[in-house]
Amino acid sequence: MNQVKSVNRVFLATVLITFAGLIINPWVYGKTNNIIYVLIISQLLLIIPSAIYIVKSKGGLANAIGFHKISVGTVVLLIILTFLIMPLMGLINSISMLFVRNDTTAVIDNLIGGNGFLISLIMVAVVPCIFEESVYRGVLFQNYRKVNPLKGILISGLLFGLIHQNSNQFSYAFVLGMIFALIIEATGSILSTMIVHFIINGTSVVSLTLYPKLLEMSEGLTSNGVSQEEVMKAAAEITPMYIITVLLPVAVVSTVIAFFVFRVLADNSGRWEHIKSIFRRKESITDSREETDKVRFVTPSLVIGIIVCILIMIANELAGRAADGAASHEGFATVIFGLINNIKNYLM
Repeated sequence: MNQVKSVNRVFLATVLITFAGLIINPWVYGKTNNIIYVLIISQLLLIIPSAIYIVKSKGGLANAIGFHKISVGTVVLLIILTFLIMPLMGLINSISMLFVRNDTTAVIDNLIGGNGFLISLIMVAVVPCIFEESVYRGVLFQNYRKVNPLKGILISGLLFGLIHQNSNQFSYAFVLGMIFALIIEATGSILSTMIVHFIINGTSVVSLTLYPKLLEMSEGLTSNGVSQEEVMKAAAEITPMYIITVLLPVAVVSTVIAFFVFRVLADNSGRWEHIKSIFRRKESITDSREETDKVRFVTPSLVIGIIVCILIMIANELAGRAADGAASHEGFATVIFGLINNIKNYLM
């Protein structure tokens, strides 16, 4: 049986169920006035198709999602690697914000304000790092990689970006999805990306929790006549010059260092030769060329799922075109809060 065709159907089912959530969630939020219930429903809907697939496959949860133990040294390297890839994600996010809206921060603000730090951390970092990883680097990628790891990396990253169903998050989630797949190839375990996913989302919660306190501390740093609100709005404004002079150099340096850490990570797991083989097309598919050629990654289910996600992204963007203008003020506080603003937009 073609497992790629099966997991493509899982993706389509996931998209259609999340589409149903777009109808259910506004009603739930209207009744509860708390974003936490929306997040709970969204995560439960997300996992249903994959849970059904795992039960039907009868292969066991750990085997289905590629869950294996990793060493303490690997965990340390993963933590370092996570913070090194954050500037790249911030750069991509900032570039996308020149063209499309970013509503993620407002959602997390709402969640923290209504539920506190611990509940927000669980819902934004703990639950997604388990559920989303089990679906995208688990059920989907584990089956794609068996046929062709390189294609699996590209397609799983694309689907991870598309399922967020908004243009801003798609940009960096697509790249992050591919990086996550590479991390699994480097360590041989989905536990690695669960850790990275948790740190990235957890950083968003921590930074947004501290943000108001940092604003209060900024009173002595702002110019006379400039309010904290004006500083915050100015910090939220992303300009091409800021991207080129601040974000780009930091992202380039950190990404280069991240590559070397990634290599050490793969070496530590005894998988660096495997990583290199993925990008040597002839060598990577020689043993299973005939079988691979018979398998189509692009099936009707995959195409329909992608089209639905794109239509939802377009609809979301058109619905939120009324953008707020932000005043521009120069100064030390603006630079500081500009950097903080980038950190808090990493949520998947």
